[in-house]
Amino acid sequence: MPSTRVFVHIGPLKTGTTFLQSVLVQNKQALAVNGVLFPRQTYALQIKSTLDLLHKRMHPESTGNPGQWDILAEEVRTWPGETVVISQEFLCAASSAQAKRMVESLAPAEVHIVHTARDLTKVIPAMWQTHLRNKQPLSWDEFISSVRNPSAGGAQWGRRLWRQQDPAQVLPPFEAVVPREHVHVVTVPPAASSPELLWERFCSVVGLEPGTYDSDVPRANTSLGAAEAEVLRRVNQGVAGRIDGPTYSRLVKFMLARDVLEHSGNAIKLELPAQDYAWVTEKAHEIVEYLRRNEYEITGDLKEILPAPGATGSETRPDDVDPLAVSEVANTALVEVLVASARGRGRGKRRGRGLKAGPLTGPVGSKSAVPRAGSNRATRALRRRMRHLRHR
Repeated sequence: MPSTRVFVHIGPLKTGTTFLQSVLVQNKQALAVNGVLFPRQTYALQIKSTLDLLHKRMHPESTGNPGQWDILAEEVRTWPGETVVISQEFLCAASSAQAKRMVESLAPAEVHIVHTARDLTKVIPAMWQTHLRNKQPLSWDEFISSVRNPSAGGAQWGRRLWRQQDPAQVLPPFEAVVPREHVHVVTVPPAASSPELLWERFCSVVGLEPGTYDSDVPRANTSLGAAEAEVLRRVNQGVAGRIDGPTYSRLVKFMLARDVLEHSGNAIKLELPAQDYAWVTEKAHEIVEYLRRNEYEITGDLKEILPAPGATGSETRPDDVDPLAVSEVANTALVEVLVASARGRGRGKRRGRGLKAGPLTGPVGSKSAVPRAGSNRATRALRRRMRHLRHR
């Protein structure tokens, strides 16, 4: 019997990972019938396994995930089929020791690494939004300055981005434990392309028949507009230190950002500013040259990693968004959150915890208590908040 091949898709973030993972989850049973394992009973458990391998936690308040990677590795070792697929973008930042442990724990399987690469002019604004969706009150200027000069003191955001997105930093830890011919690079097609094209490329690496599986999945990561991003940034400033990680995820990341802001129209598209195009393009050419020089197996076209010909970016920086547009989005978002709370809807409710009735008593940033629904105090607070928004 031939050795099992394990294809570990390491991301990085914002390179079609959610789409590919959604297709894999949707087809988990069909894959198993065809001898392909997508491990763990749920994808949440695959995430926990990855966090255990990397010694990370989803939230500082969580208890960690001890033993979860060992459970995944045992499932892989005992799989009777010839193929296993693991996909988790957190793995892109694995250290040499973590990559070594991963490969050794999956032995005697033959491990392959799949790295997806995308146009940086799309990745960089998307990464800023990811930070905003995860409690950071980071302005665009702070973020892009850090990305442009990651060696500067305090430039943690830039160092983190390149550690995740630059294949010259991502791939060497894996190459120390797997042959280079087992490292595969898949380029992400331009946005105008069919989503199925990325799935087809991924399947060609793994050895799957793409048409055998249902790739019609909902789009999960809708981009915020510039005004929506600014509203979320200000909310992050206001709730900092006042709510824990799980509560933030439920109320802000999912209910406010996902369920409300992402669907508010996004009239002002969030794009890389024109003044940043030149140096980002130069960095993209460096990445393409690195991949060519090291003769990685490329599925797709390396030209897709470069900015589209003729693209120049936005003339307006995200930090310069019209205050009136921000006010309008904030007003709409407040109304939608209140309505969702009153009706018991929103992703927070669907995730099983729901929302406590009653708005905050006072401006964002105060330490006032949350009143009971229907109290005069709550009503006065809401009126003050609405007057504040109209004034702004």
